[in-house]
Amino acid sequence: MGSLWRKTSDHKIENEVKYGIYYQYESNYRGDYTLAIAAETPVSNEKFVIPNQEYAVFECLQDEQSIGEAWKKIWHLKKKF
Repeated sequence: MGSLWRKTSDHKIENEVKYGIYYQYESNYRGDYTLAIAAETPVSNEKFVIPNQEYAVFECLQDEQSIGEAWKKIWHLKKKF
């Protein structure tokens, strides 16, 4: 996972928005899943299309503390289901 994030960081543009897209969950947030990383500025010719289904957006800064806080919010919500 870290290597995917670093790949987008190699093409660093100040204040660029990046997206971590977690999908194809085996069960819940503890099971296997697929991860895609996207940025506003293309790093490759690959395209990702979000299916027309329910999803959630969690915004955070690009630092460990902010990312950790975002994951705490995700885990808290998922425990309710």
